[in-house]
Amino acid sequence: MTHRSTVAFRLILASAASVSLGLASILPAAAGSHSASCYQPVHHPAKYKTVTKRVQVAPARRSVEHIPAITKTVWQTVVTQPARTEWRYVPAVTRGVKRRVLLRPTERVPQHHPAVTKIVHETVTVSGGYGWEWRMVHGKKTLCKVKLPPRHETVARQVTVRPATVSYKIIPPRYGTDWVEEIVHPARTEEVHIPAVRERVARTVVVRPASERVHTIPAEYATVTEQVKVRAASTGWKAVRVPEHCRH
Repeated sequence: MTHRSTVAFRLILASAASVSLGLASILPAAAGSHSASCYQPVHHPAKYKTVTKRVQVAPARRSVEHIPAITKTVWQTVVTQPARTEWRYVPAVTRGVKRRVLLRPTERVPQHHPAVTKIVHETVTVSGGYGWEWRMVHGKKTLCKVKLPPRHETVARQVTVRPATVSYKIIPPRYGTDWVEEIVHPARTEEVHIPAVRERVARTVVVRPASERVHTIPAEYATVTEQVKVRAASTGWKAVRVPEHCRH
């Protein structure tokens, strides 16, 4: 009997049992009657089997190894200041020389000579001028202004015998000796070339750069044993033979 036939048969038995129980609950069995067949429920426990298999404990992975760079120290001559050209101021070159210098220039000092005068007396005619006198005019006393005759007077007069004069006294210049600065070479600007400045310095150079090395670590497996369910637990019907009850 195939598995499919067995399942169909069990379904039929279950249906029949349900019908029988239903009928039994409805109609009591007749006294002295015999059952055609009898069935009892049977429990079938689950069935397991032991299975051994390899399982993956850790997956495959990669490990990166960092390899540091290899360096070394080398000495090099480097230019710290490049060559350049500058303009430099050169002051004048002087020297002290002895020279005759004018201390005081020629002077003209004025000499004032006063005028020479004298007093002379002389007779001069001067106007008599006017005067006042009382006169009888038409029988009346009248004050009249009359012109007086000229008169002679002796007067004193100052006359210049020799006029005032000015003469000049010449004072010769005065010289002395002094030290003065004489320019030998005038101030100038000149172009100056300044060479480059070099120094010995230590530098670190890379002989081999840093790198990475990748290592592949294979997956890890282990053998495990476990119980695998082959068949699930089930409940079925089993045909039984009961004397005096079932013919089967």
